[in-house]
Amino acid sequence: MSDNDEKILPVLRLLLIAFFGLLLVLALQLFLLVTRADAATTNIRVGSPQLNGGQVPLGNIPENKIDRQYGIEIYPV
Repeated sequence: MSDNDEKILPVLRLLLIAFFGLLLVLALQLFLLVTRADAATTNIRVGSPQLNGGQVPLGNIPENKIDRQYGIEIYPV
């Protein structure tokens, strides 16, 4: 082997390791994206008694989409 080959081989080895590392990271991100997309929201049907002054009407939750930030959907009965 020439001196030039001895200088190039470590660089090629480093590029190969970086390429496969990047490929691994991209595959992991794709896997996480797919698994999060399959996550379904939980549907909850809720009935409420007569309201008093200290309660918020149950209809405000779906109208303002408060339930979506917790991954559930509430349907007032």
